[in-house]
Amino acid sequence: MDPKVVKVSSLELSHRAAAPATWDPKTNQLELTWSTAGVRMKAWRGEIGDYWEELGLDAGEVRLDRLQRSAVLKSHGRSEGDYGPPRVVRMEEQVGSVKEAWLANGAGHARVELIGRDDLKWFRDGVAEGHFRSVSVGYKVYRYRWAGDNAEDGLPIYRAIDWEPFEISFIPIPEDFVAGVRSHSGAHSTTFETHTMDPKKAGGTATTATQPGTPAANAPAQGTATELETRAATPAGGEGATQPARSEQPATPAQPAAPVAATTSTTENLATRAPAAQGPVAFDATAPAAVAERARAAEINRMAAISWVPGIRELATRAIAEGTSVEAFRAAAVERMIVAEPPAHGTGIRVLEEEGTKRFRGIEQALEYRARVSDKPTTEARPFVAMPLLRLAEEVLRIRGMKVEGIYGHDLAHRALTSSDFPLLLANTANKRLLGVYGQIPRTFLKWARRSIASDFKTKSIVRMGSGSALVKIPEDGEIPLGKLTESGDSYRVFEYGRRIALTRQLLINDDLSALDRIPAAFGARASGLESDIVYALLLSNPTLGDGVTLFHANHGNTGTGTTDITGFTAMRTAMRKQTDPDGLQINVDPRHVVVPPELETIAQQYTSAIQAQVAGNVNPFSGSFDSVQAEPRLTDANDWYGFANPDVTESLEYSYLAGAEAPQVELEEQFTSSGRQLRVLHVFGAGVADFRGAWRSVN
Repeated sequence: MDPKVVKVSSLELSHRAAAPATWDPKTNQLELTWSTAGVRMKAWRGEIGDYWEELGLDAGEVRLDRLQRSAVLKSHGRSEGDYGPPRVVRMEEQVGSVKEAWLANGAGHARVELIGRDDLKWFRDGVAEGHFRSVSVGYKVYRYRWAGDNAEDGLPIYRAIDWEPFEISFIPIPEDFVAGVRSHSGAHSTTFETHTMDPKKAGGTATTATQPGTPAANAPAQGTATELETRAATPAGGEGATQPARSEQPATPAQPAAPVAATTSTTENLATRAPAAQGPVAFDATAPAAVAERARAAEINRMAAISWVPGIRELATRAIAEGTSVEAFRAAAVERMIVAEPPAHGTGIRVLEEEGTKRFRGIEQALEYRARVSDKPTTEARPFVAMPLLRLAEEVLRIRGMKVEGIYGHDLAHRALTSSDFPLLLANTANKRLLGVYGQIPRTFLKWARRSIASDFKTKSIVRMGSGSALVKIPEDGEIPLGKLTESGDSYRVFEYGRRIALTRQLLINDDLSALDRIPAAFGARASGLESDIVYALLLSNPTLGDGVTLFHANHGNTGTGTTDITGFTAMRTAMRKQTDPDGLQINVDPRHVVVPPELETIAQQYTSAIQAQVAGNVNPFSGSFDSVQAEPRLTDANDWYGFANPDVTESLEYSYLAGAEAPQVELEEQFTSSGRQLRVLHVFGAGVADFRGAWRSVN
C-alpha cells in the first residue's frame, strides 16, 4: 500500500501569526499557528463513507521531524481549479521555509522565513500588513482511532493519533475541505479494521472486517498505510465494557491471516456500530443501499487511482456524481485507454507523474525548436513538433489534470493563458530566444570597458586610490601609515528599460510564433544595441569629470593627433606609458585595444598585422601589440579613433548591470488582460567614467 494519504486541512491563521507584531522585516521571519486542538473537518473515503476527522495534538501523536525542514508554499503548489493528479511542486511556488516547528498549549506553531526575492515583495508586504491571514497545512495520516459519533449528524469521528505534517501553505480563503487533494497513489487499497458489538447482546464479541479482495496477509505495516481504529458503543445497561479495536502500541507487520472464523463480518460490517442508546441516529449507514453506494464509489475511485489515462480522475468524479455503474465506468476507462498513449512502464499515480513530466518537457523542447532556440528536436520533443500552439496548450492542460473535453477555440485558448503553466512555457522559450540573439550581437566595449554590478538603482559613486597612498618604507617598530580611498566626484546609476509582448488568444489560434521567435529576437538585438548606444554616447560626449576637466583633455595627457599608422600608434603608446597616479608615480599604462570607425578598420589591421620584412626598416613594430582592433559604427567621425588599456589593470569607462539581472529578462505579468496575458522584457544597464588614465583619443 502506498503511504501517500494526503489531506489538506484549512485553518484560520491565529492572531499571533497574522499580527504584524510577529513580522521581522530584517529577517523576513514570522510565527504562525498551523493547527489547533478540537477542530474537526468533514471528510470522505470510498471505503467507509463520510466521517469527521480530528487531528490529535497530544505528545506522541504528531511527527514533527519532516515539518522542521519543510517548505512554505502558495496554495499547496496548485493553481485555481487545479484538482488533478498529484504533481511535482515547482520551485517558483515556494515562498519560504520552516525554521522551527513545535507543539504548545494544544496547538501547532511554527517560525517561518519568507524568501527575500524582489518578485515576492508583494507577498511579504501582504503578510506583514495582515492581508494574508489564512494558513493551511498539508499532512498524511498513518493511524486513526474512533472517538465516538457526532451528535448532530451521527457521523463517526476519527482522531488522527499518528500523523505527519509536511508543508505549510498560505491560502486566500480558508476551506473546511479542499476537494481532490486526498489521493491514494499505488495499486493497493487501504485495509481498515473495525470492531463491532452485537446490540442484541449485553457484551458482544469483537469481530473484524477487511476490504473485499484485500487479504489480511497484505495488511500494511505501521508507517506505510493509514489505519482506522474503531470502537462500538456499548448499549445502555448492557454487559461488558467496550473493547479497544487495536493496541495503542505501534503496529507491527501483519502475519499471514488465519482462516476466517465464523464471527468474521461481511463487507457491510465496515460501517457497522451499535446504535447509541440515546435516541435514533440521523441516518442508517448499514442499509444495503448505503453500503452498495460506498462500494460503487470506492471501486470507481480505485480504478481511477491506478490508471495512467489522462482525464480519468475527472471522469471518475462525474461517474460517481451521476450514479454510473462500475461496469459502465470500466468500459469507458478502457475506451479511453485504447486511444491514449500508454506510459513507458508500470501503472499508478507515480508513473502518471513521470509520464506527465516527460510530456511536459517534450512540449517545452518542441517550443524551443520551433522558436529556433535549438537546432534539432529531441526525442521527447518529436511527438509535439508538428502540433499547433493551441494543441500544445491543450496537452499542458491535460497534463495538469484540467478538464478540456468540450472546450475549443477561444475558450480553450483563454483557459490555457489564464489557468495553466502554458504561459510560463511561452515566457521561458521567449527568454531563451532573446538571450540567444542578445549574446550574438557584437558589443565592442566589452573588451575595453570595466564590468561592474549595481546593487540597486541608487547613484553609484566611483572610488579611487587617493593621494598619499603610495607604499612607504616602515622603520623598525614603526607604525604603518594609513592609505585611503576617496570618491572621485564621478558617479552614475543604472536605469531600467522595457517593453511588453502580448500573448493573446489569437496568437494561439493562429499558431503565430512571432511572440516566441521574431519579437524576442528583435528585443534581444535591441538590448545589446542599447548597451552599446549608452556606452559610446558617453564616450563621444567627452563628459566633464569630478576634477572639472573633460575626459579627453591635454591636462589629462590622453589626447593627440595621428592616424592609425606607426606614427599615430607611437604617439598613443608614448602618452599612455607616461601616465602617473594621484601621487605622481609612474604607472606605465599599456594600450591593449584599438577602436576605430569603419573607415579606418582596414588601415588599422594593416599596421597591426605581422609581415615578413626583408629589411629592418620595413618591420612592423606594432605587430601583435594589441589584443584587439575593433571597428565601431557608432564612431561617426571617420578620422577619430581611440585606444584603451586592459580594464582590469587601468580603468577608463565602466558599465553596470543590476545584481541578479545581468542580462535582459522576459517575465510573465501576473495581471490578465481582456485578450490573454502579457510578457514584459526588462533590462537594467548604466555606464560612467571610472578614470581617464586608461583611455586615449586621437583627433584628426
